[in-house]
Amino acid sequence: MKKTITLALSCLFMGATAFAQQTPTPVKRSCAVMEMLEQDLTKNPDARHRMEQMEAFTQRKVKELAKNHRKIEGNIIKIPVVVHVLYTNSTNNISNAQIQSQLDVLNEDFRRTNSDKTNKWSQAADSEIEFYLAKVDPNGNPTTGIVRKQTSTSTWITDTNGMKKNSAGGISPWNTAEYLNMWVVDNLRTSDGRSILGYAQFPWMTDKSLDGVVMADQYFGRTGTAKAPFDGGRTTTHEVGHYLGLRHIWGDGPCGTDDFVSDTPESDAANYGCKTGHVSCGSEDMVQNFMDYSDDSCMNLFTTGQKNRMRTYLAEGGARRALALSDKSGSGGGTPTPSACSSTVSSFPYSESFESGIGAWTQATDDNFDWTRDANGTPSSSTGPSSAAAGSYYMFTESSNPNYPTKTAIFNSPCFDLSSVSNAKFKFKYHMYGSSMGTLKLEVQEDGSSTWTSVWSKSGDQGNSWKDAEVNLASKKLKVRFHLTTASSYRSDAAIDAISVVSGASSADTQAPTAPTNLSAASVTKTSFTLNWSAASDNVGVTGYDVYQGASKLGSVTGTSANITSLTAGTTYSFSVRAKDAAGNVSASSAALSVTTKSNAVTYCGSKSNRSTYEWIDNVELGGMKNPSGDDGGYKDYTAKVASLARGSSNDMIISAGFKSTAYTEHWAVWIDFNQNGTFEASEKVVTGSSSSANNLRATVQVPAGASLGQTRMRVSMKYNAAQTACETFDDGEVEDYTVNITAASSKDNGAVALSNAQPLGNETASDVMVYPNPATSFVQVRVAAEKGASMSYRVLNTIGRVVMTGELTQSAVDVSQLNSGVYILELNDGQKLLTNKLIKK
Repeated sequence: MKKTITLALSCLFMGATAFAQQTPTPVKRSCAVMEMLEQDLTKNPDARHRMEQMEAFTQRKVKELAKNHRKIEGNIIKIPVVVHVLYTNSTNNISNAQIQSQLDVLNEDFRRTNSDKTNKWSQAADSEIEFYLAKVDPNGNPTTGIVRKQTSTSTWITDTNGMKKNSAGGISPWNTAEYLNMWVVDNLRTSDGRSILGYAQFPWMTDKSLDGVVMADQYFGRTGTAKAPFDGGRTTTHEVGHYLGLRHIWGDGPCGTDDFVSDTPESDAANYGCKTGHVSCGSEDMVQNFMDYSDDSCMNLFTTGQKNRMRTYLAEGGARRALALSDKSGSGGGTPTPSACSSTVSSFPYSESFESGIGAWTQATDDNFDWTRDANGTPSSSTGPSSAAAGSYYMFTESSNPNYPTKTAIFNSPCFDLSSVSNAKFKFKYHMYGSSMGTLKLEVQEDGSSTWTSVWSKSGDQGNSWKDAEVNLASKKLKVRFHLTTASSYRSDAAIDAISVVSGASSADTQAPTAPTNLSAASVTKTSFTLNWSAASDNVGVTGYDVYQGASKLGSVTGTSANITSLTAGTTYSFSVRAKDAAGNVSASSAALSVTTKSNAVTYCGSKSNRSTYEWIDNVELGGMKNPSGDDGGYKDYTAKVASLARGSSNDMIISAGFKSTAYTEHWAVWIDFNQNGTFEASEKVVTGSSSSANNLRATVQVPAGASLGQTRMRVSMKYNAAQTACETFDDGEVEDYTVNITAASSKDNGAVALSNAQPLGNETASDVMVYPNPATSFVQVRVAAEKGASMSYRVLNTIGRVVMTGELTQSAVDVSQLNSGVYILELNDGQKLLTNKLIKK
């Protein structure tokens, strides 16, 4: 059976939109958004229907927006951003200033305050969308919106999305419905070895766990490591445009192809550099648009049509509506303006029961709905209070549609000057009754600060009665606010009443915290794992957690995770957690979690090729081990051969391919199971690259300083014409397994291999055949690598697989003048394999 070689004529093919770095220099933008879309549609049968429904909704909403010429006040949509930085050294551990410079670029570009804007295109528009680093993490804690992780991986492969997965050495995203997740890495490459600038995911893509934007640090922001000509932050602007539903301005096709935006001029292809005045499809191209491929210094606008399209995805019913409603950017987003107390309560005791209105309290302007002064009970059954805790009135949140799910209502106090108050107490009554009760928090902001800090919190159904709460306040000038987040249904009504601020002796705290919940185990090895749990709540505040192994207390932590070590392999343990508060009250025990450590006897996944007739692995050298071999039928177990490597060492490795006759492009990958858990993880890939050479190839193997000592498995994989994973069966090539012994220190003999005749393993692009011009009118020139011989047979097939032409390639030209206009496949047979190429007849 012969194998088909597909030579990509289009831009990068992968599961996300992408900017690709092309060769030769200078670097040009390239993007694979439409190929990505087709890949998703092929993998997911329901994806096309979902996309078409979403497009119909978008077009309908865009028309509605186009008819609305009224100025809408307060229409700014603020999007919280979390930036995950994966770095290998201090250089690519980019600064906060570089990250903020990218946020500044986004806000300038999307609000049209960019200094390079011009009046050339009248349809240029302010999108009224802003971006801010998140101020609240998924657990409700304050955050900078920046997460950093040092990793041994300097080059990430886009197809696997490893940077988005903790399990692959990356960082798993925060809730993709509430945060725009951005990952910044050192280098990005496709599985076939091409470097790219960044990529994003459309709103209609299937896997929401991968949602967000990925960028290489050289093309992120406009300072630090940013590199010309993409050092203006516009690559991220372009990718966020995709993330919010924009397609390329030329529609990824010839004249007549739609980008679904009415006010962008037709164009027949992407524009590179800055081709000002370029004309195609009968009009001037909008090369200044952020969704073209121009250099950063050339881009400067979105149009009104693009604005309406992006905002439709953020509008009610849109795919990114939850993002528009997210409160994770804090009260003001980005860098909030520090509060300043203009009117202050300084006479105590203070009380407010809302009998004559809401007093000096105010409704927030950056939430989704308001607190309501009420005296009549909720209209919804099985939720809310029926009467006030004191007097007749109370403040209430009605959580019926559209005020759920995850909608927020914030109620702000006046400033309290407590500088002369001893042991100030904030007291109130609360009512939280309903089967889908959300979360009520009391938060404090000191005068002159921009941060709100949670000092009290309750979640879930608290029963059909008013409860008492008391919180200690610092002797400072400050504000408080009630922050309510609804849950999944209308039974999420909450109420507050009988507020007071007093001074005096502290009431004894005798109430224990609730028990921690949702214990889980992560990163389980033979001797350790990470224990995680959900936070407990308390009437005053949880101060820590006691961790138990069986009946024995191991220690205490302040967070909601603990690293458990010094365990025995293949053993089952029981763990539980108790919460405690400052008064020494301890909660009931959590439900016990049973954890079994990994066994010493690990098993590995299989990997092999179906055919090694034309190419095979013929030499592997590493750490004093040398193994020349021949065609082993697709897989060979060489684990009896042992290479010795030291922790933290850098080691030369030699690999080479054997060929029956023709030398084809082979992709190489080497994994070493450093943590000895039986899995070849992305972070354990130590060699990657491609070459068509039959000579010795040189690579460098880095051993992590924390690698487990002793013997472990190494897998060497060589696959024809495409990158491989560690556990796959593929058509052509070969796989070999070896043993590596990890030692604590280098010996005198470091097992160096001879490198005199070895060339560095790089990343070569297959160049078996070239077809040009393409599209063609009468003839196409076919250039085949010289070593394949002068005579080859060819066939031309139409899109339904019917053969329409055959012949012998005795000359370099093929006459296609008799073909009808359309798309065809040109197949060339070199006697061993089929080489195919897309052919377009004008």
